[in-house]
Amino acid sequence: MNNRLAAIMGPLAALFLATLACGRGQEQEASPAPTEPSGPTPIRIVASSEVKLLEDAGVFADFTRATGIPLSTEYRGSVEIKLKVEAYTENNPGDVDAFWTASPIWLPGSLVREKTSVMRTYVVFGVDPALADDLGWDTRVGITIADVEQAIKAGSLQLAMPSASQDDAGANFYLAMLTGLKGTGQPVVEEDLSDPDLLERMKAIFSVVTRSASHAESLRRAFIDDRLSGDPQFNSFVLPESMAIATNQELVAGGAAPMTVFYIADAVGLQNYTLGYVAGISEGKVDQFSTFVQYLKSPQVQAKIQALGFRTGYVGMKVENPSTAVFNSGWGINTQTEFTLTQLPKDQVISLALNVYQLQLRLGSYTAYCLDFSPSMEGSGKEQLLVAMRLLLDQNAASRYFLQASPQDTTTAIMFDGGILAGYMAPGNDPGTLLNLYGLIENQPFGNATNIYGCAITALKDVDTSAAADQLPAVILLTDGMHNTGEDYDDLEEYYRSTDGNVPVFSILMGSADESELSAIAQLTNGEVCDGRGGEEDLVRCFRISKGSN
Repeated sequence: MNNRLAAIMGPLAALFLATLACGRGQEQEASPAPTEPSGPTPIRIVASSEVKLLEDAGVFADFTRATGIPLSTEYRGSVEIKLKVEAYTENNPGDVDAFWTASPIWLPGSLVREKTSVMRTYVVFGVDPALADDLGWDTRVGITIADVEQAIKAGSLQLAMPSASQDDAGANFYLAMLTGLKGTGQPVVEEDLSDPDLLERMKAIFSVVTRSASHAESLRRAFIDDRLSGDPQFNSFVLPESMAIATNQELVAGGAAPMTVFYIADAVGLQNYTLGYVAGISEGKVDQFSTFVQYLKSPQVQAKIQALGFRTGYVGMKVENPSTAVFNSGWGINTQTEFTLTQLPKDQVISLALNVYQLQLRLGSYTAYCLDFSPSMEGSGKEQLLVAMRLLLDQNAASRYFLQASPQDTTTAIMFDGGILAGYMAPGNDPGTLLNLYGLIENQPFGNATNIYGCAITALKDVDTSAAADQLPAVILLTDGMHNTGEDYDDLEEYYRSTDGNVPVFSILMGSADESELSAIAQLTNGEVCDGRGGEEDLVRCFRISKGSN
């Protein structure tokens, strides 16, 4: 066996032996009832997560009521949308009618037609108001990259931001800061991505990221929950301005202080939300799409979108007659300054920059996987689990989706049934080591019963014991959710609340999944539940959600 891949020893080995003593119960089978689609066929839209603000405000429901045209919207990170557009250019399965992303750079090629800008927003830096005062930051004066670097050197920032390799806001911030540090006013080129001084400064900026997420909406929700918890772990964020406004509105409603919003003068990114239809859809669908665009661009709906904190209008970024309840200058929202925008690099340089981020610049991650080898996983469940772990551990496959490991990462695999069957730890990103780990997973025999909570507690203890201070932690369960023995939710909650309680636990559904137990775990830990049973595309989406957090 590769000597960098070791069975987990020491305190964790004792934990595993203790958990093995748990009782073993009988497996339960559950089959979800099939549902049949009904009603008219909707316009199927894949959109960036920030667009959900429109849906939540009733903009889409109003359109359907007015026209009779239903909408079906699925939310993804913008980088994921880019990969989907590229894949559909080669082989379009015909299940998407339109793409709506945070910037036209994520809609490459000619697959997407009639690209239309619907609304715009800056990418902003939010800071706890008390910290802003301590730093001497004034919204009337503004801040620069140098101010951010000084705050980092002083150890002042605990930053929450979306993953730069998964989400437009994160990527936009990264590229804007990289361009600003270059200092010439010109876009980043390939040679800049091997400049050691430039990369070292960017690495220092990312060193203060204490929470990440695969998309901005997930990050926003985690940030709000943290600030309302009474013991916040994060004091700053990177978000689209529209989401920063929505965040402050929720914080105020929850009795917490709103964040102070800054625009980093020499690193201002812009999100230009662009909607287009997919080549090859029917004429009827094109007509429906055109009706939707006309609705969105109408003065009445543009006013509704502006009321959500987006910039609208055809020229410039100034907001005429802004609502002070939305564009609140007391929060630092600036509606009258036309900031100089960062020039984004060419497509191939963006792709290279995302790989540099993934492999060199982001903080290391410590990810503990709970892998279900109980009898109910035999058949499709095990097949899906092996496809998932092969996708992640085969670095050639993982790199296609910006999911590859970095030298600073640690991967732990814990195989469980009613107890713990085996546990292995693989440091770094050596391809051979990670494939050896996959081989051990592939050859793991099935056990008896299912103790999901026991494995989750073991994985959290693994993280607490072994993760380095500069690694972002996460626990990921791959299971059918059919818990039937051992510890229960109360045991997990007691342990989780006895710790810092900042390790998210994600679940990826396998086999004949029962989601009920897993949803409660996600809610407790600020994690998510994702259905990974639809093949590679669904598994990639699930790993983006879970791995995007660290």
